[in-house]
Amino acid sequence: MIFTLKPGVLIPEMRRLSSYLENKLVISFAAAIGIKLLKKASPRSHIVRAMTNMAVLVNAGYTVYSPEDGLPEEHIGLVEELFSLFGKCIRVEEKYMDALTALSGSGPAYLYLIVEALVYGGLMVGLPRELSLDAVAHTMIGAAKLLLESGRHPSELKEMVVTPGGVTIEGIYQLEDNRLRTALMKAIKSATEKSEEITRGLIEKNSHID
Repeated sequence: MIFTLKPGVLIPEMRRLSSYLENKLVISFAAAIGIKLLKKASPRSHIVRAMTNMAVLVNAGYTVYSPEDGLPEEHIGLVEELFSLFGKCIRVEEKYMDALTALSGSGPAYLYLIVEALVYGGLMVGLPRELSLDAVAHTMIGAAKLLLESGRHPSELKEMVVTPGGVTIEGIYQLEDNRLRTALMKAIKSATEKSEEITRGLIEKNSHID
């Protein structure tokens, strides 16, 4: 059974269905709800907490998951097989799930904001809208592919583009002057803290569950 419900809805629904979920593999994609709380809602289920992103729509998602302790290997194999159909699949420790929700789960929204800004930049210097969008989207795809396949650090790849007195360093100067990196880091930190805040609220709200 796979649940893709909002955090505030999931626990009551799992409790309602708990008798039907006995000895079943239950996968939750709800943000912020930990394995312990999921297990309390449906004690006899085999629990997996997961998070993906909207790129699954084109089979290019990034899905992370954390199983409950002692989950049978056949269930692990099934989860890996299923999630791999929709992109990359990684097993992680549960303590990383809130941060990954903020980083990779919400990540497409941040990247689309950057894409939109770059496209607008192209419009400002006279590029047609469709050409600007096409250039930005393919540049992002190519940069990500090079990063993954080259094995080089992002800073090293960046330095390969920068030349003294050139075009790229002028653009980087403006980005640094406007604190782009700081803004992005703050976004991840704040989103992670929001996920943790939701977790604490749900634990308090459902503390009566035996």
